[in-house]
Order: sequence, then structure tokens, then C-alpha cells
Amino acid sequence: MTLPDLKDALSLAGVRLSLRLVVDAPRNALTADLRAALVEHKATLLAQLGRDAQWEVLRLQRWGPALNETEDDDTPRGDDLP
Repeated sequence: MTLPDLKDALSLAGVRLSLRLVVDAPRNALTADLRAALVEHKATLLAQLGRDAQWEVLRLQRWGPALNETEDDDTPRGDDLP
């Protein structure tokens, strides 16, 4: 199922998706100023966390030869090993 198919199926089923910023902090760690800053920057923080998570996934994937490799390089790769 593609992502657009998934979104359509969820929508048809009445499923709503949303993002939440969950803060896990020691007691009394969040001052009034920090709380206010979190509220002010919530949307940007959520976007940054999403990008960070996406790059973590992409970091683990291979996007073609590395800069020091050539197309005819026969160096074994992870998928070439027994």
C-alpha cells in the first residue's frame, strides 16, 4: 500500500492522525520561561523532530555509490556478503 493509499484508507475509515509534542523532563526542570518557549516554538520543534526522524531512516539506506566508489567497483557491500 502506498502512502497516498494509506491516507485515503484511513480517511475513509474515519481515522485522524495528529502530532503531539511530548516532553519528558525531571520534576521542576521546566521553568515558566521554558514552558512559554515550548509553546511558542511547538510547530517548529515538531517539524524538526520529524526531519530528524526521517534523516535517521534515510541514513540507514543506501542512495547509490559512495563518493569514493565507481560504478564498476567490485568492493563487497552488505547485500553482497554471504
